[in-house]
This record gives sequence, structure tokens and C-alpha cells, in this order.
Amino acid sequence: MKKVLLSIACLLSITAVKAQIRFGPEIGLNMATAVEAGYSSSFKFGVRAGGIVDIPLGDHFALQPGIFYTMMGSKYTGSIALGGSSGDLTLNYIYIPIDVLYKFGESGDGRFFIGLGPEIGYCLGGKETLGSASYTLKVGSGKDANVKPLDYGLNGLVGYELPMGLTFKVGYYAGFADIQSDASKSLGASTTLNYALQISAAWLFGGSSY
Repeated sequence: MKKVLLSIACLLSITAVKAQIRFGPEIGLNMATAVEAGYSSSFKFGVRAGGIVDIPLGDHFALQPGIFYTMMGSKYTGSIALGGSSGDLTLNYIYIPIDVLYKFGESGDGRFFIGLGPEIGYCLGGKETLGSASYTLKVGSGKDANVKPLDYGLNGLVGYELPMGLTFKVGYYAGFADIQSDASKSLGASTTLNYALQISAAWLFGGSSY
């Protein structure tokens, strides 16, 4: 069994080297809005930090999955019909994007790229501030839950990659899932979707730019 596992590990290592698979940390700024009907919202600034793997699919295409801790939410103000209330919503997520990239130019040079792919997230928790009062939000599907645990959507990005692996990105996430819980909807809450503008930098290790 040890010989089999060692052989598999060696094979995977050789494959990774030949494919020039790279990986590394990525950190940036997340400017999020959680848009609910009847409210005007503005950016909620937060951290987006995690790591990515860059898997070449030829000279110009690459698959780039990742995993990130991401702060979502919104600063909002209600309409007159809703009492003109204002608040601050903070939501903490783990997101997994799976982007397909197209890289312009030749291997070994600095290259611009564009990308698109699905993204799925899981809410770890959050809080909401209304005036001087602050509330811890419950995540789940029960009658006392405030936020649904799952979010999913589409992620698009553009960026530039230097030959040594330093990468700069600007991305946009559009959520498709209504994050309001059924309990919140029964109390009058309307459909709420996550959106975010993202600016980040990554450093890829493990091989030269292909």
C-alpha cells in the first residue's frame, strides 16, 4: 500500500510539474451591496482573502479555482414607505469560485487576461446595526433564522499577470440566490441578492508563467 501511495504521489508531482500548475495567496478589497427592494444601498467595504490554483488548459486558457473568506453586506436606507430607516449589514462568507481564464500574449511575458465562472458561498454569520442597536444574525432554514446559508452566482474578472507570478485583478460578483430566510420573508422582507466589486492581488508559485 505504501508503494502504491508513493507511486501515486510521484505521478501527481510529475503531472503538476509538466502542467506547470501554480498556486498562491490572494488578498484584496471587497465592495459589497446586498440589494433589497425598497431600499437604496451603498458599498460595504471589507476583506477578501484566500488562495487560488492556476491550472493551464493550453497556451492561452486556464482553470482557476479558489477559496476565499469574504465580507459581504451593505449600508442601506429605506424608502419613506418603509419609515426611512437606515442600517449597516455585515455578512461573513466562505466563497469558492471556479473561473475559466483567457490569457492574451505569449508565454513568459506579462499578460492581460479575462475570466468568467460560477461561484458558490456559505454564510458563516453576520450582524445588523439599526441606529444604536446591533443584532447578531442567525444563519439557517429554521423559523428563527435571518439569513439562508447558501449563496451562488456568477463571477467575471479582468487582470494582468507579471512573468514572476504577481497578478492584479478587478472582478465583479452577481449573486442569483435570495439570501433572506423564509422566516424573514414571512415578516415582510423582500428578495435580497449579494453583489460585489472586488480588487485584489495574488502571487502564484510552483512554475513559470506558461
